[in-house]
Amino acid sequence: MRTLLFALLLAAPALAEPAPPQGVAPGLVVRPLSAVPNAQAIGARLWVPDLDAGFIPQGLAVDGARLALAGYVSTDRAQGRGPCRVLWIDPARGAVTRRLDLPPACGHAGGAAALPGGRLLVADTRALFVVGAAGLERAVALAGGLRGSFADFDGRDVWIGAYDKAGGTLWRLPLAALDKDAIDARDALETRVAPAEIQGLAFDRAGSMWASVSNGRAGALLRLDAAGAVTARYAAPAGIEDIAFAPDGTLWASSEAGTRRWSDWPTFFPLVFSIDVTALR
Repeated sequence: MRTLLFALLLAAPALAEPAPPQGVAPGLVVRPLSAVPNAQAIGARLWVPDLDAGFIPQGLAVDGARLALAGYVSTDRAQGRGPCRVLWIDPARGAVTRRLDLPPACGHAGGAAALPGGRLLVADTRALFVVGAAGLERAVALAGGLRGSFADFDGRDVWIGAYDKAGGTLWRLPLAALDKDAIDARDALETRVAPAEIQGLAFDRAGSMWASVSNGRAGALLRLDAAGAVTARYAAPAGIEDIAFAPDGTLWASSEAGTRRWSDWPTFFPLVFSIDVTALR
């Protein structure tokens, strides 16, 4: 029996190693990519650009045929804000095709969302920035209790939210609110409780809400019902940040685990990557 089992093991096909990530690999902080949960659902893998310069990915959106990745620059664990920029990435090659630095008022760029008319929304803690083909179009201050830790667009309304370790808040805002110089909670069409440690938000083709939650030790993808309750939870790479659905149903995500600021985390996975949500388990 042991001989037969050994022979079967030898005859079994070896699992193929994933191809190296596309894009520019970091030169300053390099170690083998970590094994991560639900690796069988991960498809394309791209290096986060500008890793050696200290870029930390935060907001993510599918902007036409490209990915728009927003973030800030920091190499110091104690520095949670820094110069913000948006990088547009070719998902087939991992190459940066456009760069835009945001005003000094932006310090984190925690969320991003594709808007109608080819515009992009970048959410910062206390402001929203609307970007067009020619550059920054306008900034909208977040007043009162509103926070822009993350953002998404459901096809009709804008959603922003506040990160909190114990549970945050979601606000649904009319698209027209972005035409104002400042908005507060009175502009919200709806307010919901958000999961603890929420990092990103996305709506799939059926209109279902998904969220990413993470810290330096673990991450997860959550599927939420219309009331915001969690209906499914799937383990994900530690440090997972914003998420965004492509028109074909592919979910894109990024992780800050292994960036220069978080180079001492156990997980090294500073990638932008695609996820087949039907393969999650």
